[in-house]
Parts: sequence; C-alpha cells; structure tokens
Amino acid sequence: MPYFMACVQETLRLSPSVSMILPRYVPTNGMFIGETWVPPHTEISANPFVPHRNKDVFGDDADIFKPERWLDDHEKVRMMERYCFAFGYGSRKCIGRHLAVFESQKFLIQFLRDFNVQYCNPAHPCRVENWGINVYFDQYIKISHRRDRAWSLQKYPCIGQWVFLLPRMPRLPWYQMILDRVRRGAVIVDVGCCFGQDLRFLAAGGAPTEKMFATDIVSDFWDLSYDLFRDKDSFQAHFNTADVLDSNAPLGEIKSEADILLVNQVFHLFNRERQVAMAKNLVACSRPDTWIVGWHIGSVSGRALPVGVHTGGATGSAGGDTKLFHNDDTWTELWQQVGAETGTQWSIETAMQPLEEWGYEKEDTAWMGPNPMGFEFICRRIK
Repeated sequence: MPYFMACVQETLRLSPSVSMILPRYVPTNGMFIGETWVPPHTEISANPFVPHRNKDVFGDDADIFKPERWLDDHEKVRMMERYCFAFGYGSRKCIGRHLAVFESQKFLIQFLRDFNVQYCNPAHPCRVENWGINVYFDQYIKISHRRDRAWSLQKYPCIGQWVFLLPRMPRLPWYQMILDRVRRGAVIVDVGCCFGQDLRFLAAGGAPTEKMFATDIVSDFWDLSYDLFRDKDSFQAHFNTADVLDSNAPLGEIKSEADILLVNQVFHLFNRERQVAMAKNLVACSRPDTWIVGWHIGSVSGRALPVGVHTGGATGSAGGDTKLFHNDDTWTELWQQVGAETGTQWSIETAMQPLEEWGYEKEDTAWMGPNPMGFEFICRRIK
C-alpha cells in the first residue's frame, strides 16, 4: 500500500490533470516574484509542471518517474508535498482533493488486483493535448483476466471481443416493456446467460431478482459473474446448468413456464436445423403471452456462414456445419415453421441496426462475412 500511494503521488507530480491552477490577483501595492516586479491587480497563476520538476526540491532525477522518492525520510517528503500543485495551492486548494485521493485508492487497487493492463502500443501509449486540463487521446490498452478465464472455457466471439460488456439490454426497443413486466413479478429466464449481465441490467432498473432464472451449458460462467459484479449477497437469481438443445430439459431443473425467455447472442451459434430444434424447446417452456426476446448477429441477405471460414476463434462444432445469420424474412419463416410444428401461433417483431451502433468496430466484424447487422427480435405467443 505505501508503494502504491507513492506511485499515485508521483503520477500527480509528473502528470497533473490541470495545467494551470486558479488565478490570483497581485495586491494593491504590487509585489516582487523573485526579482521581477509585478504591478498591482495583475492576474497571475503558476503551471504545476514547473515546480513539480524543480531539481532543488525533487532531486536531479526530477524528470523521471521514481515513486521511491516518496518513501524517503519524513521531512523530505513534507518539503516535496509543499511544492505539489496538483490540487492547487493555498486557500483556493481543491476542496475535493481528499475524496479524489480516496477514489483513486479504492478504484485503482481493486482494478489492478483483478485485471492485467497493457498498452497496445507501448512506443506511443497516448497523445496528450492541453486544454487547460490535460486531455488524453488514442490511449488504447488491453485489459485481461476474467475474459481470459472465460475464453479458456468456451471460445465464443462475444467473449473474445468483450461483447458481454456492451450495454445492449437497455437499448432494446422493448426494454421498458420487459422491465415493467418483470417489476410486476413476471418469471424471466436468461437462456445462454454467460455472465448474467443482462439480468443485472434489469435488476439495476429496479426489477426484483427472486424470479429471475438463468441457464448456460457452461456453469463456470455463472461463478465468474460473481467475481465480475461483486454481488453474490444481493443478486438472488437462480442458475441451472442446461443445454437448450436438450429436448428433455432445455432449461435444466427450471420447471415453471416462463413469462419471458431472454435469448441473447445464442441463435447465431447454430445452423437452421438446430435453430428450429432450439426454438421448439423454448416453445415447450412457454405459455400464451410468453415473450421470447433478444438479439444476435444478423445479415442483410439472411445467409448461412460456413463454420471454419469465419468463426472468430469459436469452435462452432456444436452448432453444426454452418451458422445462420437471419434477416426479417428468414426469421419470420423459421417461426412460422416452429409454430406449425408445435401447434402454436406467434406474433413476430424485428429490428435491424448497423453493428457500429452496438459498439462494434470494423475489425470486430471481420469474421462475420459480408454485410453483418445487429438483429433484435421479440416473439409473442398468441395461442
């Protein structure tokens, strides 16, 4: 802890966020600053970069990052602190400085404990512009840890590309309707839940978690979710290991029929035959007025993507020899078939968006083939 705080102090010394402290006005009699006479009422200020690199105070190595200097004898540290302007100086010193230091301790220690952080381009880590405060651009970093643990369990593209952290749930066109219904006590099941991030969005919106259920074929994802969100004591959703392609128990031990089946980023893992089988299994867990809602990768043309050509690192074997990316027509046709074969009737709504609006970069979609789109859907069971 002392060395960590020395690193924080040294960072504030070499790279203060504010390049000019609040101005002062020279008294009515004027004054000398050093050997320079400054007339009365002149507005003056000081750039902290200058005193922070004073070699008489910080030593001949004042221009280098050296946290150890803050672990020196107490009197020397007190002298260096008197020359630190990171939070201003004197009677106008930042009143929130103690809170800022506390936040840096709490957040950074937790963050660095759980993640490895690397610059993507160590030779040029960032670009800094001075706008009165220092603004950092092009500071690309690689953060790894939990993603790597999840990746070792199952090499899904959504894990490899950190898609599970994108805030998609509250941007669904039907999100408010889903949230209102769950608030009123509806049973919701997150199928293929991964880290359960979407249920947690609903919980953050005020939905009770006692009637939330989640399933995934990889149970370790759920255990990792508590490490990610730190909410094991407060998040009361129930998890079951289940294979949605298992017609005998597609939701594992969940016996109640669901009001809402949340199916995000699952259908696009499979070919059409297995998508039909999966949809039938979901129908078996539904009742009139059940909603099956979610999103996945779609395509303008509605096409099958051969596994092994563009897989984004995903194994893909469980999904068959292709992955079907839907458009409005192919999705509607699939549910018409499912309805006819199960004796049910469904109302279908869909929406397609450019993946850039979902937060994808161009390089993130290279494995998806030509013209991929974000595909959102809600299927309401009529009878």
